[in-house]
Amino acid sequence: MPRKYEVFDRRTAAPVEPHPVVTLQKRATWGFNRAAFLALGEPRAIQMAYSPEGAVGFMLASPDDPRSYPVRRQSAGSNFQISGKAFCQHYGIPLPGYAKRFSAELEDDILWVDIKRHLENPEDDDAEGTHNNRQADEDSDGA
Repeated sequence: MPRKYEVFDRRTAAPVEPHPVVTLQKRATWGFNRAAFLALGEPRAIQMAYSPEGAVGFMLASPDDPRSYPVRRQSAGSNFQISGKAFCQHYGIPLPGYAKRFSAELEDDILWVDIKRHLENPEDDDAEGTHNNRQADEDSDGA
């Protein structure tokens, strides 16, 4: 008897992460999953804001505004990104040794992330590549 099956179409699949997530990559690129992009209103450009409490905000902006950053769609998938090197340098935001993901919350049309609490290990706010150090520590425990 022939097997019944359905061919998977990644173009119509639901997003993997239904909640807004923002990623800071090691070269200071900020990435947005589809949920974050939609929460911002599908922007063509984004402005960034910094709170001294350690939060970074992203908001819809006009592409003509000189303070805005153009949004680029990543070549594969449904993620989006903006450059953030000058922003991170200006506010002294340390760049991680690996990409860090942050849960994002929308407040008054600004999508905020707490850069001290990333999703991989919310208790760890050291941006000096502790993910790799943790792995090395775990490997040495077994010897």
